Amino acid sequence: MSVNTYVYAHPVNVFVIRQLGMTIDEFCELHSYKQGTVSSWITRNRTVKTLP
Repeated sequence: MSVNTYVYAHPVNVFVIRQLGMTIDEFCELHSYKQGTVSSWITRNRTVKTLP
């Protein structure tokens, strides 16, 4: 049985968690982003292709 680790299934979250294999916290720390920055990507409905 698989466990759903997604709080919100937005493509940005799915990409970071599934494709990169890390948590959002780890991603933010690694790339020096604030969690609010990633949250704004989700709120503004940005696609993975348009991220910096």
